Amino acid sequence: MVQTAGTLPGAFDRSGNLWVRDGNSDGAGLKRYGVDTFGADGSKTPDVVITSTALSSEAPGMAALPLDPSGNLWVTAAQHGKVIRFSAAHLAISVT
Repeated sequence: MVQTAGTLPGAFDRSGNLWVRDGNSDGAGLKRYGVDTFGADGSKTPDVVITSTALSSEAPGMAALPLDPSGNLWVTAAQHGKVIRFSAAHLAISVT
């Protein structure tokens, strides 16, 4: 299921965590905000951060973040003409 807020694509996983792209860091990447952070006031801090040179912040950038039934996250990297799969196991750890 893909949820989009303006131009910032995001997706909720089976556990209710929100995955969003991060195009404002030194390199583009993905951030996960845990379901337990929603409903609380104040700024939110991601509990998982994944950066990759394959996720360049250059236009047109990442356009979609669908999750499949196995929990894998698929990312379109239009500027590279690729679709990248991050396995469910890979998503469970912070990678920089």
